[in-house]
Amino acid sequence: MKSEASPQKVREQRAAVCRAGRPVALAALVALVTGGGGLGGCAGRDDKATSADDAPRSSSDRADSEMEPEYQPESETGKRPDGEGERALCADAERGDADAAFGWKRPDLLPPPHEGQAGATDAKRDAVIVVAKGETWRYDARGWRHHRSSQPSPRSARGHAMAYDRASAEILLFGGTDDEEVALDTLWRWSDAGWSRHPHGDAGEETGRPPGRIGHTLTYDAARQEVVLFGGRNASGALGDTWALGDDGWSKRASADEGPGPRYGHSAAYDPASERIALFGGVTADGASADTWVLGETGWRELSQGDEAPSPRTDAAMASDPDGSGVVLHGGRPNPDAAPLGDTWRLDEKAWQRRAGPWDGPPPRSGHIFVPDAREGGLLALSGRIRPRRDPGSASAPGTAPEPDAMHGHQPTGWLPERIDDAWRLDASGWRQVGGASLRPPARRDHAMV
Repeated sequence: MKSEASPQKVREQRAAVCRAGRPVALAALVALVTGGGGLGGCAGRDDKATSADDAPRSSSDRADSEMEPEYQPESETGKRPDGEGERALCADAERGDADAAFGWKRPDLLPPPHEGQAGATDAKRDAVIVVAKGETWRYDARGWRHHRSSQPSPRSARGHAMAYDRASAEILLFGGTDDEEVALDTLWRWSDAGWSRHPHGDAGEETGRPPGRIGHTLTYDAARQEVVLFGGRNASGALGDTWALGDDGWSKRASADEGPGPRYGHSAAYDPASERIALFGGVTADGASADTWVLGETGWRELSQGDEAPSPRTDAAMASDPDGSGVVLHGGRPNPDAAPLGDTWRLDEKAWQRRAGPWDGPPPRSGHIFVPDAREGGLLALSGRIRPRRDPGSASAPGTAPEPDAMHGHQPTGWLPERIDDAWRLDASGWRQVGGASLRPPARRDHAMV
């Protein structure tokens, strides 16, 4: 049986061939990158050419080196200046950047889906930052990259919340749980230097700071230039307090009896047109809810639902409509153990309107990320929980998983939620898939490409 070389061995072989200046066939390049066991190199290498590693490195280059090699977008691959293609290819190969060297595009390379993940769009840096299971991923013009750093970073495993603070041009992250299921009360910020503890995040609750929690929301209020935290839960139960973070630190904006009431798993987003935060659903003492609240200058106020509105749900995703008016809600599930929903709704200053049916876009899901796409426009929906899969430790599950609409909103005993790692974009033309497992060929070996 043919043994497969490790990624590090492949990089070493590729660099050695480039240094030797041996010609190589296209098929060998393809086999090398795709794992077919071939050995590639660069034709006509000028040994006096300077590689990328010989050049002085800027601070931004050093920061990028802490991220794993990424898959370049099509607009940045395969376009070298005349006469420099082979030299640049060898330089990229020597530093292990197979994707830049050979011009591959991998829109399907996404962060691994995790329970309780969160993300936010960094408007200053035109990037989407995702934190899941203590890992940080970044999506920008260079594609998805796994951020690795020797500096401290959030260790939240799940249940945290993130928001972009436009006033400070930083992404904030609060709460979540660690691997021992302890609710965290730490506040982090993401800036040009990466992650760091926020200066207002070390004070205890007695000095005016929200306690640790999961299942809460964090939303930037542009009209008042502050980040608003609401709800969630911890060991004491569901929470209903409202906190605001501004230049002077945390301040309590409303108590539990002055707004939507204790809940977790709700959704929230800022509506620029009405200059208020909209909140929908979540799990209350009575189960999943379908109420809609808005937070403005005078505090919380419940909106009448009108003739048509989303059904009760939790773990739905909500984001500001990119057109600057209203908010958009997608997915969720009727209760924490139910099959997911797939409908899309839009809330303006007056009422809810259905924007798409359950099968007019992404497969029904909950717990997904829903953020503005700073590069392409529209909204990005990333991963989430979809239809259930069989629990290998249970003998009570039937042989075939039922479709969500056949489950009548309930997940049968013996089934676990299945997570998906696809990506969809919603814009004026509707939903379309832009990344994920279904967009790539299945894994293989001993194949050919011409």
